[in-house]
Amino acid sequence: MPQVTVPPNEVIEARRFVLKDKQGRVRAELSMVGDGPCLGLNDANGVRRAEVALVSDGPFLTLRDGNGKSRATLSALGDVPVLNLFDAAGKPGAALGVFSPGPVLDLRDARGASCVALAIDAAGPRLSLGSTDEKPRAALAVRDEGPVLVLYDRDGCSANLGTVDVQSSKTSRQRWTSAASLHLLDKDGRVVWSAP
Repeated sequence: MPQVTVPPNEVIEARRFVLKDKQGRVRAELSMVGDGPCLGLNDANGVRRAEVALVSDGPFLTLRDGNGKSRATLSALGDVPVLNLFDAAGKPGAALGVFSPGPVLDLRDARGASCVALAIDAAGPRLSLGSTDEKPRAALAVRDEGPVLVLYDRDGCSANLGTVDVQSSKTSRQRWTSAASLHLLDKDGRVVWSAP
């Protein structure tokens, strides 16, 4: 009897593809989720460890630990790339994004409070340090007008060392101070003492 050769299909169409290992465990799945495709990769225990999806706003990658908790996500939603890192409890620990004014790095404590932020925008680079109540406690900025270090207390009063934009008490005009100046401000932003 003559052997019949069947040409391979060049296109396979389906709504869902499942890849199983020798033991019959699902190790990968390609399917439509909502309006976009999603590829999920499972470990030998059946835990979804990685997922790549295309949602309406853009691509999204999720990496999970052995318990299935998200530990990292990478997205480019709305053309804004963002990397998020999570602790073992699933709380945000760090985020890095590139937005239209510039990049931002945000570091959080164990409770999820933003404590360190580093950003670059049109005015220049700045570093902000906050307390566990997410209130600013210190900031360092460098602008075209000059550098400034600002220290805040719990009530919102501040000490400003360096170049700051203050209102003159004599002329009521705004002016930039020298980098060799110190200004103490009350919680409403009024200068209570300055030198020189």
